[in-house]
Amino acid sequence: MTFPASPPLYHHDLLDAASRVGQIELSFGYVFRNKMLCIEALKSSGAYSPLYFQGHILPIANNNRLALIGDRALSMTVCEIWWATGDAPRECVKMERCTVTRVALAQKGKSMGIDALVLVHENLDVAHPNKVAETFEAILGAIYVDSNFSLRRLKQIIRKIGLIQNEYPRQPDEVKEKI
Repeated sequence: MTFPASPPLYHHDLLDAASRVGQIELSFGYVFRNKMLCIEALKSSGAYSPLYFQGHILPIANNNRLALIGDRALSMTVCEIWWATGDAPRECVKMERCTVTRVALAQKGKSMGIDALVLVHENLDVAHPNKVAETFEAILGAIYVDSNFSLRRLKQIIRKIGLIQNEYPRQPDEVKEKI
């Protein structure tokens, strides 16, 4: 007869994590095929904080890898949106400053309530702004990976959540009129 494993000292409850995934899906308008990607995106705590449910311990990586790919996919998507405007390169830099920086992502993440959804270390109540920005990038990375690496889908999500807040993107007719 086997007995269920006791919860590790530091762990995250699987049902709580799943609930957070549901909130992310509502906020971003994207339903994950692989929910574990979203849980990984939310996990900023160390490697010694696995998921735990009814005697089962599920190790899960923190969000560093997803944040890296999310950062690159976001930059590429913003650049693609800029390209469609026909504007000068300096406008791309302005768009990136308003969208891709840690400060911009932390602010947008806080406004979307992501700061309360981050799976942080047990001694913390709320995630630090840098962790919120990193988690935001990781969520975008998880969407990118889950959507079979679709920049098109990521662009739809970025527009839906209002990540680009200025006059971008212009409609194709406006670009033609400028030329």
